[in-house]
Amino acid sequence: MRLAAVRRLRPGRCRPAGLATLALLTLVVLAACGRPLPDDQGENAPPGGDTTGAFDAGGGEASDSLKVAGDAELANVVRAAGHAFKAQEDVGVRFAEQPGEEAYAALCAGRVDVAATAQPVAAARRQDCGGKPESDVELPVARAPGGVVYLYTTRKALSRRFEVESFVQYVLDNNEQIAEKGGLQPLSEDETQTARDRFEDAVSGL
Repeated sequence: MRLAAVRRLRPGRCRPAGLATLALLTLVVLAACGRPLPDDQGENAPPGGDTTGAFDAGGGEASDSLKVAGDAELANVVRAAGHAFKAQEDVGVRFAEQPGEEAYAALCAGRVDVAATAQPVAAARRQDCGGKPESDVELPVARAPGGVVYLYTTRKALSRRFEVESFVQYVLDNNEQIAEKGGLQPLSEDETQTARDRFEDAVSGL
């Protein structure tokens, strides 16, 4: 949550008042010497900046939209989930097509909120995410011709924005409909429940 900027007073030049106007001095000082400066504390850019090229200002979605990057195989799934999620929660979801490994690296660097991959990320690579083991969350979400596809997020992303948790939970709760709209096969009930339990454990540990 961004803290409100502290209001500063702009130094002013107050001319000496004559005896006849001394009674008005207090009001004049407040008007001439106490003008608040505009908020000049902008948010810092994420580490490394936005290298995906898909999240520039002036796009179709608001700048506070959730950022998802990943393999092309998951584009329709993420977009279907994003459209439904926006209709329900009024929060946009922007997808940038990017190789899964690069999307995962962007997630670990804090440049995106969620990574979507057509293959599971190697265990050794996951150990380096954010500099801590088990800092990410791996969630199977559907089946493609090549096998299970995944969403990844991090505990840091979940802590930073409540909407990240809401979006991932929405995908898990509506797995069958979202997978079908995205042209993929839904997970089995047991697989979906395993993903939900894994996500619940991650959220409860925040």
